[in-house]
Amino acid sequence: MYRSTVRIKDAGGYEYDLESDKVMTDDVTLRHEYQIGYSQLWLVGNECGPLAAVWASHESDALDAAVNANLLDSLLLEESDLDAYHESEYTRAGNASEPFASAHLWIKLAPIGEQTTLTQIRFAECRGAAVDNMGAL
Repeated sequence: MYRSTVRIKDAGGYEYDLESDKVMTDDVTLRHEYQIGYSQLWLVGNECGPLAAVWASHESDALDAAVNANLLDSLLLEESDLDAYHESEYTRAGNASEPFASAHLWIKLAPIGEQTTLTQIRFAECRGAAVDNMGAL
């Protein structure tokens, strides 16, 4: 394993530490490969901090990718409990369109060029090894 935590920097320059198994590595687009429409690195979190780092072409896809990777299960709501929530407090996401608490959810772009050289190399290694997350390498 590379390390237990990975430091990811968002577009505003703020750094977050995530467990390596919460940093997804499918659809990695390296800095020299980027073109409009390609996947970018996104951080997804809530008031407790970052919950996942995923690759997607836009925010909505980032949320779906985090849900599909089971990284937002702590925000999952029961269908039977939805009456207790205002519809602005939850969103449906992922392939199964399940309800997730979204009142404090945030999604931030984390450009690959803003990451340390070591982290960029690690993403390239993960892509080459065809692993789903950094913790699997």
